[in-house]
Amino acid sequence: MNIMGRFRGIRHIGARAEFPEALHIPGDAPKGLYEDTKFRNGLRMPRQKGLTFDAWHYQNQAFTDMSRSVPEAILILDHFGTPIGVDPYANQKKEIVSQLI
Repeated sequence: MNIMGRFRGIRHIGARAEFPEALHIPGDAPKGLYEDTKFRNGLRMPRQKGLTFDAWHYQNQAFTDMSRSVPEAILILDHFGTPIGVDPYANQKKEIVSQLI
């Protein structure tokens, strides 16, 4: 029997709003989280244990850069890119999407 049971991964809320007053769920992750070397190095651990890393965050070039710096990590994106196209981001859809590709 697998000692992990139904446990398959780690979910983390990495959302941090630049304009929290404009959002229903602003998120309060530490500033610079995805740029942090210790955090990036820590993403290697779940894969070594056969686990995934599930992230909820706003559109974010830092997340894209982080994912490229740890290619061995299995990343599951939950609500990826929230909140594309709302309030202060309403006229930035094209720029936001181009950063994520």
